[in-house]
Amino acid sequence: MNKLPFHISLLSLFLLLSSTNIFAGTMVNFAFEDKESFPYYMGRGLKPRMNLPGASVEVVQLVCDKLNIKINWIRMPWKRCLNTLGINKIDGTFNASYKQEREKLGVYPSKDGNVDKSRRLVTVHYAFYKLLGSDVNWDGKTLNNFTGTVGAVNGYSVEKDLIAKGIPVDPAPDTLANLNKLLFRRVNLIAGAKLQIDSFIKTKPDQYQNIIEIETPLKIKASYLILSHQFVKNNRETAKKIWDTIKEVRESEEYIKIFDKYYNKR
Repeated sequence: MNKLPFHISLLSLFLLLSSTNIFAGTMVNFAFEDKESFPYYMGRGLKPRMNLPGASVEVVQLVCDKLNIKINWIRMPWKRCLNTLGINKIDGTFNASYKQEREKLGVYPSKDGNVDKSRRLVTVHYAFYKLLGSDVNWDGKTLNNFTGTVGAVNGYSVEKDLIAKGIPVDPAPDTLANLNKLLFRRVNLIAGAKLQIDSFIKTKPDQYQNIIEIETPLKIKASYLILSHQFVKNNRETAKKIWDTIKEVRESEEYIKIFDKYYNKR
């Protein structure tokens, strides 16, 4: 049996070790919103939950575990997540849908100059909700029989989507406040992430039983882990590997099990 020259054997060993541990010891600072958004992140406040922190949190953690990357988790208001990313004080934030203006703040996974939807973290279904008996309807393009304003969470992408369509918006600090505005007829509709709104309705059915979904989706949007410009500039290969691994995990049974765990708790 022929033996490889000693120096080639050492080189091969070095490359093997380098490829398997290239991300080992890397520490990233990832931030996510300090309000609950079922099932993506759970609980409220500045301290992440140790148990059931949220499906998106668990997916990002799983991705980084696979790459031997350690995460320092931070919670803060959503606008601050984006602004802090923009000044490179954190390395990433997530459940961010694509907005062109956000490209100034962070970097999305891309392919051929376009955002790469195949490397999205989650897909979010947005919907309108109204009071039982209301004849307001949404046909996918136009609100029919509508007057007044639509409640939407301030700073969320859906708020800007509605404004861009010329729909008057009454901003709210969070989804719970939005639901209560509709309940007390301070707005005629609310708009937001379906799973999040449904979660509140399901946990308090007696209180919100007269709030119903308009079945035609407002929008179905991909949401991403976006990384800071500085992090991507200094760690291009790591950034690529993170996004590639998100795609691998999202297409796996592990991903389904993570989300099922949260659905089964409700």
